[in-house]
Amino acid sequence: MTAVVAFLVGVVTVRFLRMVSGDILASPALERTNYRGHTLATAGGLFIILTVLVIDAGRSVLGAIGVGSESGLTQARLAVLFAVFGFGFLGMVDDLAAVGEDRGFKGHLGALREGRVTTGLLKLLGGAAVAIVIVATPGFKSGRTLIVDAMLIALAANLGNLLDRAPGRTIKFGLVAYVPIAIAVGT
Repeated sequence: MTAVVAFLVGVVTVRFLRMVSGDILASPALERTNYRGHTLATAGGLFIILTVLVIDAGRSVLGAIGVGSESGLTQARLAVLFAVFGFGFLGMVDDLAAVGEDRGFKGHLGALREGRVTTGLLKLLGGAAVAIVIVATPGFKSGRTLIVDAMLIALAANLGNLLDRAPGRTIKFGLVAYVPIAIAVGT
C-alpha cells in the first residue's frame, strides 16, 4: 500500500512540477535537437530528483508526527537518495555540457584516445563510482560482492540511459520490468 501511495504522490508531484515549470524547460540552455531533428526539452530528470526529495521529505514529516512506520532516514532510503542525486547530477552535466557527436561506449573511448574526455565518459565513470558507493554500505560481504553488485547497478543505470532516446521510454520499460521483479521478491 505504501508503494502505491508513494507512486501516486510521485505522479502528482511530477505533473505539478511540469505544469508550473514550463518556462524553465523552454529555456534555450535546456533544449537539444534529437536524432529526428525535433527540438526537445532536456534535463527532465530534474523532476525525478525533486519528486524523490518531496516524497522523502513528506515521509519524514509524517513520520515525525507519528504517521507511518519510519520517522527518520534508513540506510536504504539514504542509498536511494544518493543514487537519485548522484545519477541525476551526472545526467544533468551530460544534458547541459555535451558537445560533439561522440556517442556510445566506442565513441567515448575513441575520444579518450584522442585526448578528449566526453560528458558521456564522465557519466560512465561517475556512474560506476556512484554504484560502488551505494553498494559499499556497512555489512557488504566481500570485494567480489562489491564489484558484482556495483556492476549490476551501473549497468542498470546504463540501460536506462540507452533507453532514454524517446520521451517516457525509460519509465515505461522500468515499470514493465519492475512488476515481475516485485512479484518475484514479494514486495
